Amino acid sequence: MENGYMFCEYMVTNMAIVFGLVVRHQVVDTFALLSEIDVQLSVLQHSIDHSRQHRLLSVFCGGLLGSFLALLIVTIHMVTSCAETFDTPVLDMMALAISSFGFLLQIVQFSVMVLLLLSRYNAINKSFG
Repeated sequence: MENGYMFCEYMVTNMAIVFGLVVRHQVVDTFALLSEIDVQLSVLQHSIDHSRQHRLLSVFCGGLLGSFLALLIVTIHMVTSCAETFDTPVLDMMALAISSFGFLLQIVQFSVMVLLLLSRYNAINKSFG
């Protein structure tokens, strides 16, 4: 069962890497579009405060990473101490931590892109509202 689980995680990680390579040009296009929106918003006197946005995104990502690490530590502690009949090799725990961290990075990338777009739409609404 462990081999099947690890194989599934391996395949999901590989698919995420392939998907990232396929859409990398769309990410660049999205950033170019955001830059164009920023230029147009500065003309409308509702420019984006990039330093504030960077600070908020940094705090958000730091909080997400901190909560993830706390949850991972609690999970590893619970599995190793409370389930004495379940043998947990260190290598399996490291594989769990690494694959979980990969999923966290995907979540952070998606969240940052959504928050960047959301801030632009909010500024556009302020301009015309």
